[in-house]
Amino acid sequence: MRRLIYNYLKIIFRSPLYRLAYLFLLAAFSFFSVCFNFYLSDDTANYFDGFQRMEYFEFALYIVAFCMAVFFAQKPSLLEEICFVPRKKICLSHLFASYLAAVTVLFIAWIYLTIGAVAEHVTILYWLRTILYASCRWGSILSWMTTIGFFCGWIVTSKYAYLFSIPFTLLFSVFNHWILCGRGTLGFENCWFARLICLQRVEIGSTSLIFRGPLLDAEMASKTGFVLALCAVFAALLYLISRKRFRMRTVCVLCICLLCTGVCAGLYRQLRPAVYDVYQKLYPPIIAQSAVVRSYTGEIWMREWSAYSLDIEIEQASGTVVLRLDESIRVKELQVDQASVSYQRRDDELILDAPADRFVLHIEALGRVSYFDFAGTRSIYTSVSGCCLPPNFAFLPSIGGDETEKEYDLTIHSVQTLASNLNARANGTTYTIQDRGSTVCFFTGDLQTFTHDGIRFIVARYDMRQNEETYVASYREKNEYLTHMDPKTGEISQEAWGEMKTVFLLTYQTTGSFPTVFDDFALIPVS
Repeated sequence: MRRLIYNYLKIIFRSPLYRLAYLFLLAAFSFFSVCFNFYLSDDTANYFDGFQRMEYFEFALYIVAFCMAVFFAQKPSLLEEICFVPRKKICLSHLFASYLAAVTVLFIAWIYLTIGAVAEHVTILYWLRTILYASCRWGSILSWMTTIGFFCGWIVTSKYAYLFSIPFTLLFSVFNHWILCGRGTLGFENCWFARLICLQRVEIGSTSLIFRGPLLDAEMASKTGFVLALCAVFAALLYLISRKRFRMRTVCVLCICLLCTGVCAGLYRQLRPAVYDVYQKLYPPIIAQSAVVRSYTGEIWMREWSAYSLDIEIEQASGTVVLRLDESIRVKELQVDQASVSYQRRDDELILDAPADRFVLHIEALGRVSYFDFAGTRSIYTSVSGCCLPPNFAFLPSIGGDETEKEYDLTIHSVQTLASNLNARANGTTYTIQDRGSTVCFFTGDLQTFTHDGIRFIVARYDMRQNEETYVASYREKNEYLTHMDPKTGEISQEAWGEMKTVFLLTYQTTGSFPTVFDDFALIPVS
């Protein structure tokens, strides 16, 4: 069978159709890369951002991969049949050779990403992440369209098999939500299956978070696993059909592949992002209570399933204390004076009875945060690629309406660069925060910091559209314009800004493009 695959590969590579298809894809990719990296440079932050914006080129991948698979599936194999080569071996050898030929298209993406990485002087780790991201994304498209195209070409022996490329492209592209959901976008929860079988970036047309870079997380891993398992299902079906005989071993393999497909789909459904309401997650109604938080002490591990162990000092407590804690964070342990405390969870609330007017609450919690905003951007999340936990989001337990200054003594472990409104000292992958503030936010990813006129600016590292002067000018312009979001209510305010110590200038959205201004720091979205 190995020799058969080798011979079929030679036939494919020598085929004029394969060479024309490859040249067509290369020309189309070159056209889109020039458009998004030169002519539209004002909108494209870096070479990877340009790569992500080439969604419409991917439709060529869908069509070409499908049609090439149909062509080679229908190619006569008279010589092999004369030599009594089993039909099952002919079928699988043709299929695997088609896979290997399709994978060569990945070289186009790899070369582009390598040239971009060298030109823009990114780190080797960032380059490797872009290579892995492109391999998963394009590899899923090529492998699945090759599989389904070969299946159609093997079953439907006429030229009409090529026509199936259109419905399959629509079904497995970003347009499938119009077919499966009727209306709306892929950001809504009831379209999770449409998101699962969409092989493109589902946030098409939404704002790219430049400081996040390639989003490699468990959701993408589950989707890639689903695609590979589905390819294995159809390969097993082809094997059964080509044998024309029932065999228990093949049926068992088919059942295992179906089970893996179901498991990956179930994992994806659990991991899919939810759509959040800013007036629930960032500006919720305030429950009147006298309790306030005085300090946070402990350790935080920033990763996809982030965890922390904290001691929270609470004062002026009486009766029932209602803490804000996002529903995605699961409480593992809750203690006062080393004794477990009973509590209730209600959406984003953690409700407990105060044991005294002043007490220290020990909490250990774990959770994966993943939310879409109104624009279809995953703007509140924790992942391997970094995290985005804005102010007012209840990642750490807090009390609604508590505007008092708090003592923060935190040790944070993060592989990615950490930025916060509080001063964080870095020692390798460990950050220490010993500061005071009324609130705290955490951003990790490809970030850098510079200081201008005593103001600390936190920006994306690989945003080639900007430099220090343009960042400062953008801040001054927003400051003079005055219009901003009130951090307490989420309403538009025209009040003058106070003196800022820290300014975040990131491609991040909460409610529109207005800055959110706190006591001594501001969060300004840049486009």
